[in-house]
Amino acid sequence: ANANANAAPAAVEDEEKAAPVVAAAAVDPGMVPGMGGMMMYEGNVRSGQQVIAPPGQSLMVYGSVNPGGEVLADGSIFIWGALNGRALAGISSSSSEDSSAKQQGQQKKTEELKVVCQRFDAELVAIGATFATVDQPPMGVHQWKRDAPTTVSGPPGGKLDFYSEPSRK
Repeated sequence: ANANANAAPAAVEDEEKAAPVVAAAAVDPGMVPGMGGMMMYEGNVRSGQQVIAPPGQSLMVYGSVNPGGEVLADGSIFIWGALNGRALAGISSSSSEDSSAKQQGQQKKTEELKVVCQRFDAELVAIGATFATVDQPPMGVHQWKRDAPTTVSGPPGGKLDFYSEPSRK
């Protein structure tokens, strides 16, 4: 009887020691609020600086992208400031993947991506292989205004759609 009584507390003691390790291993970093699918960057992106989101993620910049600065992401890009530099969304989309899918007669499902900023005066904005500059806006774009909150959207490699907020004067 004493052997069983001593065995039971030892088993419980071993389980208690193992429990914290299992609980710590079970934590998924993707479940932490603000993580998993979106990289957050706080501060301004300076000239010559490049901020690249991890593969498969979007990017949120709490600051501005200065001229000569560059932000890149596989997903969308959100800038809580001015975009004066370069923003490239959908960088994992390559034209070779699109052409191989077309050759095989497959329709490749494309997700619409966005570049959103509070003030738009970009050196370059791109979604996939399609790009535009402030000096040469795409043909037929009428909703584009410098220094206004702007959203650029479209599928990677497709036509870019621009929308700038109207002035509130």
